[in-house]
Amino acid sequence: MVDFTIIAGILTQLREWYSVFKGGANRKDDRYTEALKSLFSALTETKVYLARLARSEKQKRDYNTEAKLAQLWTIASVALRTFDNDLAERCFNKGNYWTNPDTWTRADIEKARIQIDAVLNDAKALL
Repeated sequence: MVDFTIIAGILTQLREWYSVFKGGANRKDDRYTEALKSLFSALTETKVYLARLARSEKQKRDYNTEAKLAQLWTIASVALRTFDNDLAERCFNKGNYWTNPDTWTRADIEKARIQIDAVLNDAKALL
């Protein structure tokens, strides 16, 4: 004869295990979504800043904006590290770039693969 208390106990354990498993997947999805938000925030802020500079010959570089961009790219790099190491490193380098853009040559930028359009294309692939 089957003891229903044993079956009920097993079902309870399976339900708890499933809840933990499903909750872990949701946390990973949430972290992935937050990483993408961080990345696209850095991309958007950078594109807006670059467009503002390009639109006006009188517009001078804004060091406060560049400091903010450095921070946004660094935050994105940390958020991405568990999902895409290569892109995370490039975001870190982009943050480093914005700390002092004058020290980077075009060759440095290309070697680090941190051109804004290149990063944007790789970011779109994550969607």
